[in-house]
Amino acid sequence: MCADQYDESSFERKIQEANEAFCDALDAYCRAVEEDGTDPETGIQARDALRAYYESLASIMRAYNDISNWSRDGVPRAHLPRHAADLAMGLIDDLVAGRLRPSVDDLFFAPGRPGISAAQRRAIEAAVRYVEYARAFPPIAPGAVKKCAQAFGVDAGTVRAWAREQPQDPHLRSNQPRDSQEFMDLLEHHMKESADLYRNLRHVKTRP
Repeated sequence: MCADQYDESSFERKIQEANEAFCDALDAYCRAVEEDGTDPETGIQARDALRAYYESLASIMRAYNDISNWSRDGVPRAHLPRHAADLAMGLIDDLVAGRLRPSVDDLFFAPGRPGISAAQRRAIEAAVRYVEYARAFPPIAPGAVKKCAQAFGVDAGTVRAWAREQPQDPHLRSNQPRDSQEFMDLLEHHMKESADLYRNLRHVKTRP
């Protein structure tokens, strides 16, 4: 179903892999739609294929924007696949027009779906970064879990669960001087901004 074809040599490997996943997911989704909701080749449900389709689009964008894909002159070593760019452009056009295409509407706003948004996940990541650094250097950030919980409007157990579930950033501590109060203050400021966003998004109503 993907119109563009690319030579392996023109791609960083991670972009090629994301592009292949994008095309495979689109093919699976189209087959599932034609066969009453299940892809006969893979057994994947249409919704799962659609989720993989959008997830692979995000992977392509991340790989394209990765610093390793850009020269010092600001030229990408591997170009953005045209079909991925077309999809991203179409999604943005829909948002500007105040509408959602049926596939997105069904995927994220189906009855009973409890998931959190990407923006909320990023806010939680900011909370985890703050808590993890505070745990490394407790003298400069006492009571970090409680402070984070109050900012996000959740209990301390929820914050601890976030910290367990989120992968730790191996560079978070190694790239900063020990006991960096300045860096701690920066993380706390970002955490509080993210908490404001998280609380606001919790009150955004989606379709029942």
